[in-house]
Amino acid sequence: LDLLRAEMPGLVIENCASGGNRHEPSIVGRCAMTSFSDACETVDIPIIAGNLQYLLPARKTLVWAVLRTDDTRRRLAYSMAATILGRMCLSGDIHQLSPEQWQMVEEGMALYREVFEIIRDGRARRVGDPVLNYHHPKGWQAVVRHHDDQLLVVVHHFEFLDAEVGMPAGSWRIKKVFQSGSRPPEIDGNTLRCFADNAFSGQVIWLTEQE
Repeated sequence: LDLLRAEMPGLVIENCASGGNRHEPSIVGRCAMTSFSDACETVDIPIIAGNLQYLLPARKTLVWAVLRTDDTRRRLAYSMAATILGRMCLSGDIHQLSPEQWQMVEEGMALYREVFEIIRDGRARRVGDPVLNYHHPKGWQAVVRHHDDQLLVVVHHFEFLDAEVGMPAGSWRIKKVFQSGSRPPEIDGNTLRCFADNAFSGQVIWLTEQE
C-alpha cells in the first residue's frame, strides 16, 4: 500500500475487507475509504454503522444500503438514513425503482449533499438503548453529530417506540427532516422528540442554532 501511494499519489484505495479484521489504524490510515461491513441488506446496518462512529472517521466510512423494488417508504427511509452515518453508497435494484420510490431516494441524496460538511467535520456520539441482538434489536438508537452551530441527528426505531434525544445546550431549530412518517420531530428544551412511523423506521433531522 505504501508503494502504491508513493508511485501513484492520486490513487484512491478502498479498504473493502471489513470482515477481515482490517478496521485497524495501520490499514485505515493507508486507505482513502473503508467499507463499514458486509451487512448491506439487513436491519443491523445502522447498528454497525453507529458503533463504528468511535472507530472510523465518518468521511472514510462507506455505508452501503441495498435497495429493492419491494421496499416500502419506511424501509427506504430506514436504509437511506443509515447511509448518512458515513459516505452514502447505494446498490440493488436502483434502475428498477418506481418513480415514487426514486423520489424518496433523491430526497435522501439531496439531504446528504447538504450536510456533508457535518458528516466530514463533526464529532459524533451514539445514544439510545443498548443493542443485545443485532438481528432482532429492541428499542431505538440515535447518532448525534455536532459541528459548529449545526446538529445532524440520525434516528432508527427498532420497535414502534418514540425516541427522546438529548442535544447540546443551545437554541436549536429544525432546518430539514427526512423520514417516512407524517409527524415531524419536536424540540422540547434541549430534548429532540422523534416519533416512530412503525418498527424499523428511520429519520434524519438537521438542526441549526439560532442567533
